[in-house]
This record gives sequence, C-alpha cells and structure tokens, in this order.
Amino acid sequence: MTAEKYEIDVKDKAEHNLANKKMLELLAAELKVSVTRLRIINGHQHPHKLIALRDLTPEEEATEKKRLADQEKLNKPPTLPHHHNFGFKV
Repeated sequence: MTAEKYEIDVKDKAEHNLANKKMLELLAAELKVSVTRLRIINGHQHPHKLIALRDLTPEEEATEKKRLADQEKLNKPPTLPHHHNFGFKV
C-alpha cells in the first residue's frame, strides 16, 4: 500500500462538515474519481486527515476499462486512478 500527500486549502467553514465535504470534492476532482469513493478515516475535526479511496465496484471497473481502451484508441496517455490511502492537511 502506498500513500500520497496532498495539501488542500479550503475556504469553507469547519461547521456542519462543510470544509470536509469541500476537501473531498476537490480531491475527487484531482484524482478524477467519484467523491463517493472517498472516505475520511481519521482527522474529521483536525487539519490533517487520512482519506481512503475504496476499490471500484465491478460496474465501475468495467466503465474504467472502457474509458482506458477509448483513450488508447485516441493515442492519449491513460490516467489511472489511485487506490490507496492519502494523508492531508485541510
């Protein structure tokens, strides 16, 4: 298992989980994955967080394989999603 570190600055208030939600949205966009695949494991109320990226469902995996095949046909370098835990500072 590998870990990657990202630093994400969020302007949303740390009330009603708004900052955490925004951070997950930004990370999902950066990783090009659905926000539903991300989960805060540790650090819900702390600037440093541990985020897990869950594995793909069989349906998601089939969609991802098709996307990669389509990219290959277009001669574009593939972008593979990460499937590991990440440490953060929000």
